[in-house]
Amino acid sequence: MSLIVGEPRLTGNRRALPAFFAHLRTALPLIAVVIAAIALRFFIILTADVSWLITLAEKVLDGNRLYIDFIETNPPASILIYAPAVALARALGLAPETVVNAFVFLAAGVSLWIASRILLRARLLDGVDGWTLAAFAALLLLVFPAQSFAQREHIAVIVLLPALAVYVARAQGIAPGLAAAIIAGIGIGITVSIKPHFAFAVLLAAAASAWHAKSWRPLFAIEHWIAGIIVAIYGASILVFFPQYVSDVLPLLQAIYLPTRQPWFVLFTSLPILLWLLSVLLLAGQKQWALWEPRFSVPLMASCGFVLAYLVQGKAWSYQTYPMLALSLLAVVILLSERVEKTRNENASTNPRAARLLLFVTAAGFFFVGFNWMHDVSDFTSLAGTIRQNATRPKMLVISEEWGLGHPLVRQVRGQWVQRFGSLWITECAEWLLARERSPAGRTRLESYMALDRAMLLEDIRRQQPDIILLDSDWEARTRADPALSEELKAYDEVGRKVVDVGRAHEITILRRQSRETPPAGVGGL
Repeated sequence: MSLIVGEPRLTGNRRALPAFFAHLRTALPLIAVVIAAIALRFFIILTADVSWLITLAEKVLDGNRLYIDFIETNPPASILIYAPAVALARALGLAPETVVNAFVFLAAGVSLWIASRILLRARLLDGVDGWTLAAFAALLLLVFPAQSFAQREHIAVIVLLPALAVYVARAQGIAPGLAAAIIAGIGIGITVSIKPHFAFAVLLAAAASAWHAKSWRPLFAIEHWIAGIIVAIYGASILVFFPQYVSDVLPLLQAIYLPTRQPWFVLFTSLPILLWLLSVLLLAGQKQWALWEPRFSVPLMASCGFVLAYLVQGKAWSYQTYPMLALSLLAVVILLSERVEKTRNENASTNPRAARLLLFVTAAGFFFVGFNWMHDVSDFTSLAGTIRQNATRPKMLVISEEWGLGHPLVRQVRGQWVQRFGSLWITECAEWLLARERSPAGRTRLESYMALDRAMLLEDIRRQQPDIILLDSDWEARTRADPALSEELKAYDEVGRKVVDVGRAHEITILRRQSRETPPAGVGGL
């Protein structure tokens, strides 16, 4: 009897297996992308900015005072978004970089799932191959960032995706639901808190949604009220808990950091802008007036907003271009997913195979060029071996304007960063501005900031007595000529000298302290 009863179950399992493997086969591209993205993390280290912000998150958790003991140019959200991962890493005994990567993978997966549920329930992905779109979207979120992975711009795109899905739904006159609106509002609030000029992307995407809906109501939807409350609470928190950012850091940024920017011609003719324009032209050529469908126009308008953010920042750094390229290419992959779905119809007489192949090859070219652009960053990790040979868990600082010299190098040698800034960027920016400043008052102000940078460096060396100092050849002559700094460096021996080519050659001298005295506690403020 038991055998007779068991037969239908066995037959049912056999019938279920082909269906299971059929679903698995359709999901294979997505699975392959995730596996490749995980493998890539073993070969590409986190960039200097992310490493520095993780270090600051650790110091905040250790009780150091942000903008007093250690100073960052960005508002607190840039550090606090990494703090949960760093705290969890400590609890689990893992490297913070590993947990940060895991958090980003998890966030990307959750974001894609939420955005897809919003669009599927509203039937806004009809005519699109869902698994192909999911694989392409995962490729843009997990592989395309290259060394910009886990940057603030990368995180902003991830948390903004559900809001873009809500905008597409509202553009079609479809209510996305309260839960979706709340999630979208949180994502918008986080995005704008990370960098205020990311609001350009939100405003343009919301405006596109309102235009399609032929109503102002999407602009006053619940997600924007939630985002407004988050940003207001965040702004008030800065005033209460981080007043030094407003009183000390903002004036410094306005005087030194913000005016230091690339010429407009350089910005408008840079590779990412050209690549962005080509992707938009490709879409326009393929879709023509249909390009203004909400599922294309909303991500494209958000992409335009991130172009504005890139131009406002004016630095032409690769990671700052990720959002505009990722979202314009997202529109391209939606088009590709449409083409894949059309090939399932044997009677489709349009869209010949050669045209489809050309579209795929062109999109792959965009991805390859963009990926290489995102991977173009400084790497000084070749210095790690010499440092490990000469010091264990060393206290470190750098005499250089190169941000990537100390980070992530200090983390790779399991050292402790004891410099208030990540590099001598104040002097670099002030010198750049001095070459263009003509007024005596302006030159005096810039020279005072250079003096402040030098004074803080000297104080950090005296108080912290770092075990290792990395001296850039560009700074060696002026450092040796400075009586006070030269006197401090007498306590150090040269233990290595290496030329590192990171776009241009840097000769780095590694200095080791002759004795390991216990430094006085605490450092001064800005």
